[in-house]
Formats: sequence, C-alpha cells, structure tokens
Amino acid sequence: MRRAGLDYWEHVRVRRWDDFAQLEAAGLGQVYLFSARADRTYWDAKYEDPCVLVFGRESVGLGDLLRGRESDTFSIPQTDEHVRSLNLSTAVAVVGYEATRQHRSRV
Repeated sequence: MRRAGLDYWEHVRVRRWDDFAQLEAAGLGQVYLFSARADRTYWDAKYEDPCVLVFGRESVGLGDLLRGRESDTFSIPQTDEHVRSLNLSTAVAVVGYEATRQHRSRV
C-alpha cells in the first residue's frame, strides 16, 4: 500500500480495522467483495453511493470468512479461467472506475 501512495500520502486519510466485522460496523456503505471465483461479474453490480470495495490478496484472494458471501461477491471476467492476467492494483482500478461511472450516470 505504501508504494501505491508514492508522494501524496499527506493527502490520504488511511483507516484500518482489526477485522471485517469492524469495517462493516463502521457504516461506510454497501460492501462489494471481489474474487476470481465469483459467479457474477462486476458489471452485474449496481454500486450504491457510498460503497466499500473489498479485494483479496493477490496470492490467496478473499479469506474463508468472506468467501461464503456469494450475494455480495463479484469477479472480473478473464478470457481463460486458468490464466489470470490482472494484478490487484489493476483490478481495483477497473472496478473503481465502473463504480464511479455508475454514480456519475445517476447525477
């Protein structure tokens, strides 16, 4: 995360939670989870404003606790299920811009 911020950390307000339950309890908005194993794609989501986008680690994805929440989980489609070509930062950008596009179209 530090590398992603580069030279503008003074403009970013970072918040951390000890676990996912605390994040949900913070009431920041509808939670959307992203996993390569989800059946629905990020295009199927209707992103509420505000919303929280949760991505798993590149190495292992979402934790077991979150994998059971199919109704909240979406994927980014790939042409071959055996070859994943998006890294985490690219996946976040793809979904983040789709959520922003949806919010703008409602204004």
